[in-house]
Amino acid sequence: MTGLPPTTLVQKLSTPRAILVFAALLRLALVGVLGNQTFWADTKEYEATALQFLSGHGAQAGNPRAPVYPLFMALGFRLGGIGNYLAIRLLQLVPAVLLVHVSGQLARRIAGGTAQRLTMLALAVSPTVVFTSGMLYPTTIYSLILVSATLGAWELADRPNMRSGVLLGLGVGAGWLTDQVFIAPAAAMLLWLILGLQRVGIPLA
Repeated sequence: MTGLPPTTLVQKLSTPRAILVFAALLRLALVGVLGNQTFWADTKEYEATALQFLSGHGAQAGNPRAPVYPLFMALGFRLGGIGNYLAIRLLQLVPAVLLVHVSGQLARRIAGGTAQRLTMLALAVSPTVVFTSGMLYPTTIYSLILVSATLGAWELADRPNMRSGVLLGLGVGAGWLTDQVFIAPAAAMLLWLILGLQRVGIPLA
């Protein structure tokens, strides 16, 4: 029984799908290391809001934390039990791997297939990106929404249609509900689209 030729093996390992599998395994290893521990005080604030959602009371007035990540934590607690941070980290693997995929799609749109694979590989192994995927913090979800909204704005500019306009609006709303600082990149996207208003006017509205 003979193995694959070196060139064929490299080609198979450098496909987007293979990179996504590698990214998932690397992040899963990090989850195993971090386990059920917490490391930052902010986590307790998100957790307190998540518990309010689970109790049916919703976020209290004056709460400084945007609701998307506490709702995400609440889902993790619902699936794995209250205080099960490991369940939240495992659930967070989904947006973490999606971030690698969507970033690759954006790179492909900019510069083709080679750029897609290089970008995906860079994000798959980046120490900062890998580490934040295990944090009990909205960084990964925020990044995924930001890259997705950027890709959506480009799609809307190229092919104006109501569906893309609605999806972009939902993306901007989700970003703002994840971290209100999202208003800055959202304003830049909308300004860019407004400059092409003659082409994207109705979907943008």
